[in-house]
Parts: sequence; structure tokens; C-alpha cells
Amino acid sequence: MTELAKPPSGWTGSLPVSLFSASLGYAGLATAWRQAGSAYGVPTAIADLILICGLIVFGSLAASQVRRYLSDPSAIAAEFRDPVSASFFATFSMSVLAFAGALLVYSPVVATVLWIVGAVTQFALAVAIIARWFERDCDVTFVNPGWFLPSAGNLLAPITGRQLGFEELSWFFFAIGFVFWVILFVILLYRVIFLGPFPARLNPTLFIFLAPPSLAALALGELTGEMNTIVGKVLFYIAVFFAVLLMALWRRFRDTPFSPTWWSCTFPTAALATVAIQYAIATQTAAAHMVGLGSLAFCTAAVAIISVLTARAIRAGTLMPAPESQR
Repeated sequence: MTELAKPPSGWTGSLPVSLFSASLGYAGLATAWRQAGSAYGVPTAIADLILICGLIVFGSLAASQVRRYLSDPSAIAAEFRDPVSASFFATFSMSVLAFAGALLVYSPVVATVLWIVGAVTQFALAVAIIARWFERDCDVTFVNPGWFLPSAGNLLAPITGRQLGFEELSWFFFAIGFVFWVILFVILLYRVIFLGPFPARLNPTLFIFLAPPSLAALALGELTGEMNTIVGKVLFYIAVFFAVLLMALWRRFRDTPFSPTWWSCTFPTAALATVAIQYAIATQTAAAHMVGLGSLAFCTAAVAIISVLTARAIRAGTLMPAPESQR
């Protein structure tokens, strides 16, 4: 693990699986900009450019994980056994599912292949993590917003799955994702209220609270064909509430130094932007338009800034903290 502190020559073999949050952020942002293009006439070239960047990032990260596995497969296994980082493996399957949705307008065949790969991987990951809860003791102090990701991945699958003809499978994924989101939401509130704030380095993961309700609203709208329903409204406004709550916690984010966990803020805000724009179109609500455009602007700025900071950290060999500082 000493390679983590070496110069860029060895960086491709040391990146954690959780860094797929970057490709997920790009994919989500591309989808949000395409939604903005449909709603406001924004040139689709913006979404296309972001999508291309996201695919390059995803390919680079996938290649780094192959190299990492070939050089030291135990490192990936150890990352998956870690109760804090294991849930972030879902960023890989979620990236595949998100790219399936983004590429659907170009090639339904490619989108179908990606969706099947992403859905199978997502389901296997969900089973593995939930089975772990049944088989061993879980220390509640390890619970963090990243634990939402496996359920959020299940909520992401129906958005494209329904369009590809996998209707029953899409309902299956929605049911799993929705139920476990509610359960984990209660556990996370207990963790925060009775055991204090999360470690400072996990502050950016608080944005993940936006993802499940936003994705659930999008998935339900796709499955039922209607965004303006009672449940859809409830889900959308839960996401809006958490957006307001995050703004109230701005001091926590201001004092948090840069690390790869900052990528956690990108996809959730992109998901909020997408659902807000769809909801605004369905209800003709000006406030929803403001939420959508504000979230889109924030996510775009976040992806740009975090991309630059990540590239600088990679060149300097300081992207990943030393092992002793990760605990």
C-alpha cells in the first residue's frame, strides 16, 4: 500500500473502487443536461461532451482496477471487507446503469447490454452486502451515507429498465431499493442523533441523502408514466428538504479538505436536477424549475472543480491519504 504515496507512475494500480463515483457523477450530469436540453432547448452537444468525458473516466478507472487486481487481488478483497468502503462498490454498477440510460438514445442494443451487466452486478452486490448483515455483527458506528448506495443502485435500474422492456424486473429492483432505503434511513438517523456526527472526511457523503428519494421519484415516474402523483410529490419534496438541509450545513463542507469522497456530491445533485426538471415540466411549478436549474449549476461546477483537483492530486501523488489516516 505504500504505492499510494508514489508519483504518478504507479497511480493506476492504487485507485480504490470507490473512485467510480467520478464516472457516476459524469454520467448523472450528462443525463441532467440532456433533460435540460429537452426542457429548455439547451444544445445536446453539452450532454454529449460530458458523456464522452464520463466514458473516458470510466474506462480509465476500469483499466486501473484490472491492473490492481492482477498485481494484488487481496487489496480489492480487503476494500470490499471494509464496512465503510464496501458499499461504494455500488458506484461501479451504478455507473454502468447510468451509462446505459445515457446511451439509450444512441444505441438501444448497447444500452441493453450495459443495463443487463449493471443490473446483474447491482443485484449480486446487494445480495452480498445484505447477506453480510445477516451473518456477522455490525457496529453501528461504521454506518454512513455510503450505505445508501446499494439501495440507490436498485432504484436507478428501473429508470432505464422500463424503457428497455424489463418492466417486471424494474418493479423488482424498485421494491428492493425502496424498502431498504427506508430501513437504512432510520438507521442513519439513529446513528447521527445518538452517536454524533460522521467523521469529517465523510462530510461530502451527506449529499448521498439526495440520491434515493430523487431516484425513487424518477423510477416511479417511469414505471407509472406519471410524475405528478401523491407518492411522486412526497419523494420529490423529501429530496428538496435534504437539499435545503445540506445548505444549512455549509460550514461542515467549507472546513472539509479535498479528498476523493468529494465525488459523492456529484451524482446525487445531478439526480435531483433531473427529477426537479421532470417534475417542473409535469406540474409547471416555477419553484421546481429553480431547484432543477440550481442543482444543475451546482453539479456542473462541482464536477469541473473536483475534476481539476483530482487531476492535480494524481499528478502530485497525493490523491489517496496514507493508510493510517484512513481510519
